[in-house]
Amino acid sequence: MTRYGIALLALWVTFGSGSPVRAGLIPGMSLNGNLKVSYPPKSQAFNNSTAILSPDAPEFSGTDPVNASQTVYADFTETTLTISFVSSQLGGIAILAPNDNWLFTFTSLPVAGGASIIGLERQANESGHIAITRSAVSSDSITIGVGNYYIPRGEDTASVTFNIEFSPAAVPEPSSLVGSGTASALAALGLAWRRRRPR
Repeated sequence: MTRYGIALLALWVTFGSGSPVRAGLIPGMSLNGNLKVSYPPKSQAFNNSTAILSPDAPEFSGTDPVNASQTVYADFTETTLTISFVSSQLGGIAILAPNDNWLFTFTSLPVAGGASIIGLERQANESGHIAITRSAVSSDSITIGVGNYYIPRGEDTASVTFNIEFSPAAVPEPSSLVGSGTASALAALGLAWRRRRPR
């Protein structure tokens, strides 16, 4: 390969071969959450309205205002959201209520790589039963409605997990021209060009 070709290859490696950033939520960044319970007594059920995305514990939790033995959790990972109803009493608990009895809204979700949230996919491996009455997304928000849930006898949890779908992340910007890789490639290209010029 000629020096000119080698220099062009070096430029392609510098500018054209960057790997895409993986789309997902960013751990350590803040997000907002709200749980509105629509049946009497109507109330806001989450103990906190903001949280830091963490793999170690659910970001949001609160007590069901109608049944104090039920705790509601919302737990994010970089690519999933799990909603759980956990009872301090084992088994056979059924809560039947109108649509959107529990309305979960999450906003300002920290999405990496310039991507957007474009959908939710419900996983099959759930415990108990949770009736989803609505699910909607925008670029950085998720809304989920729950009509009712059932905790099987002898168990203490009903939960459902959604895979969060993202648009493709952006490819990183090329390195700065002052970076050593780019500077070396440009120097090689200039040297090859000078040697090829007719004298």
